Amino acid sequence: MDTSIVAAVDTLGRRIARRRHLTVAEKIKIVEETKAPGCSVAQVARRYEMNANQLFAWRRQYEQGILGQRTRRGARLIRVQLGAAEPTRPTAAPEVATSEVRIEITLADGLRVALCGALAIEKLEQVLALLRR
Repeated sequence: MDTSIVAAVDTLGRRIARRRHLTVAEKIKIVEETKAPGCSVAQVARRYEMNANQLFAWRRQYEQGILGQRTRRGARLIRVQLGAAEPTRPTAAPEVATSEVRIEITLADGLRVALCGALAIEKLEQVLALLRR
């Protein structure tokens, strides 16, 4: 009887597997295993069938106290409050759309951005692009 493990592979011979989503507690347990004297990060990574680079990244986050915290990459919902807009006046340059506005953006970490007055749409797009990073 053949007891070998068969894994799906792509055309380049790389193993194809679904991503495992570990809890923060599981990640901390794995990282703490690597902190034991004489322990090899590569051996622990092989034991858990993961890339050693991922384990090194978790160790770095663990040491910084941010393991398990959300990163800025993921999409987040934010609360938006709309207020009554003041009437706008015609602009001198019709090719640049501007309006009298007051926009306040409060991020999850408490950072607050306030934009007031005549605001070119291009400038607003630049601010939003920076916040999306």
